[in-house]
Amino acid sequence: MKRASVMCVEKILVIFPKRLGDALMCTPALKVLADCFPTATIDALAESALGGVVASRNPHVNKVLVEPSEDQLRDIAKGYQLGVNLHCAVNHDRDFLKLLKTENTDLRAVYPVDQDKAVHQSAHNIRSLANQLKTSLDVDDMPYEFLITENDRLSLRERLQSQGVDVDKQHLVVFQLGCHGIQKNAKPWKFWKKMGHKRTWNWERFWTLECKLRKHDPNITIVLQGAGKERLLVEQYQRKSTRAVGFVDAGIEELAALLEKCDCLVTPDTGTMHLGCAMGSPMVAMFGPTSPACTGPHPLREDIKILKGASLEDISVDSVCAAVCELLPIQPEVE
Repeated sequence: MKRASVMCVEKILVIFPKRLGDALMCTPALKVLADCFPTATIDALAESALGGVVASRNPHVNKVLVEPSEDQLRDIAKGYQLGVNLHCAVNHDRDFLKLLKTENTDLRAVYPVDQDKAVHQSAHNIRSLANQLKTSLDVDDMPYEFLITENDRLSLRERLQSQGVDVDKQHLVVFQLGCHGIQKNAKPWKFWKKMGHKRTWNWERFWTLECKLRKHDPNITIVLQGAGKERLLVEQYQRKSTRAVGFVDAGIEELAALLEKCDCLVTPDTGTMHLGCAMGSPMVAMFGPTSPACTGPHPLREDIKILKGASLEDISVDSVCAAVCELLPIQPEVE
């Protein structure tokens, strides 16, 4: 990579978006910044607590400020020469770079250009940044970065052991039951009906998948991931399956430790899917109306299977079961 020489830069402030997946897709661009300005300090301003966690677990970030007040922005504005918004999901209600520039007119503000839908969002973030910094780069398929600690791994082990799970002796298959749309809009009564959200796979299909998988590996451990309103889906599922383990409302760090350890993640297009990419999880990723080319697993690996339908309801249990069996590996059921 050719380093940028556009200005003397000692301190850089990077804006992290709200959602988990969006924030993770920004992390490769941080490496571009670190390579371009090897002596500069990179700080992060996060639009949400989730974005703050991703920023705090990045090796290139010095310190993180989460959802700052205008007084806090005024206090820090003069310390930066370069401000970078890495994602197209700019918070127009509160454009942090614009607020910073009113206090520091010398600040150079870099925004992403409109995305090419044929290019993955992560690669687009890198290309957009590199073009504006007038630097060349050799690769745009750099992996996401999210660091976990031994304490995170220990916390995971203790949580699963309390539910009778030996993480070293059992195959762990994680089911991500929900999606951002459920977190944002779900009402409790909806979970008593057949789930029809276009970006979810009905929990009853997950239950059928568990039954099929247990025919091949009776000792398989199903871990049900959910947070916030997704808890209702986990509870509904566990009324059917007394053997599935709930993993509800865990911190992102502990979830990352689970995804590092699991043998397979089964998920729709969610932040959990992107976190699984960061942790190297073998996975079956299911897509309905969203595009795998734009927001799918990145970078692609041999242990990532992508299943696509017009909606998630078009994806059959048998096709998911076959993909999971190939990754574990166990032989799929012949019917």
